[in-house]
Amino acid sequence: MLQDMDSNPTENSHEGIKHDSVFNELTYFHVTSGLPPCVAHDLFEGLLSYDLALCVRYFVRMLFFSYDILNGRIKLFPFCGSDAANKPAEVPPNGDRIGGQAVQNWTLLRYFGLIIGDKIPNSDDAVWQFVLLMQQMTALICAPSLSYAQVAYMRVLIEEYLESRTTLFGEVPLRPKHHFLSHYPSLTLKFGPLIRLWTMRFESKHSYFKQCMRSAQNYKNVTGMLAERHQLYQAYQLTGNFFCAEVELRSSTPFHADLYCKEVQDTVTHFSFTSENTVVCDSVCIKGNSFGRDSYVLAQVRDETALYCVLLVLVKQLHPYFVARKLDFCVVNEIGVLKIVDDDGSSMACFEATHLTHDYPLCVCVVRGGRYIVPKSAALQVL
Repeated sequence: MLQDMDSNPTENSHEGIKHDSVFNELTYFHVTSGLPPCVAHDLFEGLLSYDLALCVRYFVRMLFFSYDILNGRIKLFPFCGSDAANKPAEVPPNGDRIGGQAVQNWTLLRYFGLIIGDKIPNSDDAVWQFVLLMQQMTALICAPSLSYAQVAYMRVLIEEYLESRTTLFGEVPLRPKHHFLSHYPSLTLKFGPLIRLWTMRFESKHSYFKQCMRSAQNYKNVTGMLAERHQLYQAYQLTGNFFCAEVELRSSTPFHADLYCKEVQDTVTHFSFTSENTVVCDSVCIKGNSFGRDSYVLAQVRDETALYCVLLVLVKQLHPYFVARKLDFCVVNEIGVLKIVDDDGSSMACFEATHLTHDYPLCVCVVRGGRYIVPKSAALQVL
């Protein structure tokens, strides 16, 4: 288009484009290839919101369930951890979109199999497999770290997703964001994991200014008022500890190993824990994330990455340790989640917090008598 405009100087604009951007004169930047996408808007509020609505409409039309049953289960589902704060919105009947905000739609997609998967009579149904494919693709796109092999696999999943979308719902045309999705593998190689570049952190910052406007109800010199209040708030924060301590203890008491069972004593025997240098805590906050009894974590112990349930939280000279029981789990492919297998004979281990492969505990929900993990990313695929 720019070439057409250069060849015809009398034309002021062409399909909305008026002139070349001055930023394109930079050596290592171009406006069409120098900016990463926003996963929240492209994926969760964009194509997944529309495509998942198409799938739900199909399931309702096939009499697998109704909108009332789906919304009732969403309302009563035992979401836990951070997912409880981002509980999905109700799905509007026969709507073109799911209707929730970005993180709400992400939560609904991840938990969709647990919420309503038992109502699908045949897990080989093409549309149900399309939903599971949507989950796998999203898990890779949202991974905090990726290998080159996983990026290649992402490309395969995206191509399969777009082809399946065209085959199953060909009467509904693809949107521009479907095309944007095809560039995600190359953009991941260029910028790194895209989940680290989305705009949600900026919107979180904007929420402060929105709260100020709602509270002040003052629309005279709005920018000046917001700038002044923001700087006063920043000054207030800087008067104390702007950054919280890396490790924060809660309800700690001296650790006496002889008060615990022999299995715990044998597990901690090589760590030189004493009542003088070690305390046992109800929970410990590490980099803003709280870990306590019955927290589920991924840790690399003795060159093996495994799932553990925390039994004790110990802190030795401000170094957190976890006494945890190793858990077995299986992949439930029919609904796209991980199920914890109860095994009382599993081994126990003690390891330092630096062995954690995640900075946060995993969310485990109890549904129909089973314990399930619904991962946010493809990180558990390494197990």
